[in-house]
Amino acid sequence: MDEPLRAGERLLPPERRPPEPEKPLPARPSLPPETVPKDAAPMLAAGSPTGQFQKAVRERGWVAPGLLPAIQSRASRLKERVLGTSLFRGRDAGNAAPEPGIAAPEKAAGIVPETDGNLVEAPDLVEVPGGAKQTNSAKPPRPKRRRRRRRIHWTVRAFRGLLGALMGLFLVACLMGAGGIWMIYEHFAAGLPDVDGLRGYQPPVMSRVFASDGKLLADLATERRIYVPIGAIPDMVRQAFVSAEDRNFYLHKGVDPLAVLRASVTNLSQSKNGKRPVGASTITQQVAKNMLLDNQVTFARKAKEAILAFRIEKTLTKDQILELYLNEIYLGLGAYGVASAAETYFNKPLDKLTVSEAAFLAALPKAPNNYNPFRHPEAARAQRGRVLDRMGEDRALTPEQVAKAR
Repeated sequence: MDEPLRAGERLLPPERRPPEPEKPLPARPSLPPETVPKDAAPMLAAGSPTGQFQKAVRERGWVAPGLLPAIQSRASRLKERVLGTSLFRGRDAGNAAPEPGIAAPEKAAGIVPETDGNLVEAPDLVEVPGGAKQTNSAKPPRPKRRRRRRRIHWTVRAFRGLLGALMGLFLVACLMGAGGIWMIYEHFAAGLPDVDGLRGYQPPVMSRVFASDGKLLADLATERRIYVPIGAIPDMVRQAFVSAEDRNFYLHKGVDPLAVLRASVTNLSQSKNGKRPVGASTITQQVAKNMLLDNQVTFARKAKEAILAFRIEKTLTKDQILELYLNEIYLGLGAYGVASAAETYFNKPLDKLTVSEAAFLAALPKAPNNYNPFRHPEAARAQRGRVLDRMGEDRALTPEQVAKAR
């Protein structure tokens, strides 16, 4: 009758089941007094933690006293594995000194006194066969050595501070300079004429009166000009004017910084001699001055000229700019443009000009009256030679062609 009842009780919920009776623990054999070492007698003093431990070991039969050294080593290694610390780094665990405040036998059996003095049993230890020393704990990693920072001399620190201050001042100066340039640009760009009108520009040309037999009777015009498209202008004439007026015409974007720097240095060196300042205007700047601005020699006009040059470069191609220049430039004796100048000075069309004649026409834009061949033949010849030399430097002519054109 008992067995079915117990089976029925197992069907009840866990909280309604009756508690099972505890099974009595088997009695452990006690150790004979002969197995306790003689040198352990001082440790059995009444009232000491060590004595309480030895008494518990002898009465309960936990471990034989002969195994205490091995268990002590095992307990130390186990504690090192559990706590993650190394109590005996660099030394043999069996010969290491015990932790202060805890007796060696208590540590050996895995029993450590709590703060209130009671004994607490440690987890089961792994048996060491044959008394060999063995541990299951992994070797703790070596701590990383802190790299010793190298002391820096005060002079080096002072130099770094000075360099940082200079860099900061330079950055501030750059920002202020950029802001100043922007303000100047906004000031002079206001009210400038539109450059889009240059796309369909039609310059004033002269009217000619011919007789019935084709003979020219008169030219009627305020400006004697014959407009010629860029495709009808010979390459030699174009290269002569580019070499004489703007060698970097096909490279810059309206203003030539190298030419401006060179002209500034030259003008500073010649300022005491009273000579006329050297200009650095590009062909694009001359188009802006001749067609959109006046001829006043002021800083404001030069600033506006540079701004218009940048805008013209964005609006027109290089050939369109050169076409406007070669048809608009004044070359003396009332002739405007290269076609009118060729007929005025040589009574020839452009395609009949020689290299020497093309170089002479290219020498006139700087000062047409000063290089008039009828009034100043020597000055005109010298200026023509300079143009020929520059054409040779630009490899537009060979040395033989330059020598022959002189």
